[in-house]
Amino acid sequence: MLLVGIAFAPALTKRLGKTKTAVLGFGIGTVGQLIALVAAGMSSIPLIVIAIVIGNVGLGFAAGILFTRLADTVDYGEWKSGVRTQGLLTAASAFGVKFGMGIGGALAAWILNIGQFNFVWLPLICYVISIVLFMFYKIDRV
Repeated sequence: MLLVGIAFAPALTKRLGKTKTAVLGFGIGTVGQLIALVAAGMSSIPLIVIAIVIGNVGLGFAAGILFTRLADTVDYGEWKSGVRTQGLLTAASAFGVKFGMGIGGALAAWILNIGQFNFVWLPLICYVISIVLFMFYKIDRV
């Protein structure tokens, strides 16, 4: 379902801009997690599946424009400093993704173990943090 969100990301970006598309995606992801929280309390497996589908479609909106935001950051840096550092920023981004996946996987497993495999709170918190951070992202060229 992430691919469905990714497929719609370009159309949404043209209409809303990159920042609003990402915030919308994380907002939909938050709604999906809240539905999953309610569904888990009701022990409703079909509703949990629906909540995960909703959340993944929303996350696809943000994931679909990830690398275009990186390119915009390179262009902004060149405009501000006169130096084009796409190699450095791309390498740093790749390192950050790999490091984050390693640490994130271990941390998620640790938190799930402590929380007795409650899969709702960690993504919910991350979505809300992402929404707040995107409020400060002012580069929004289409």
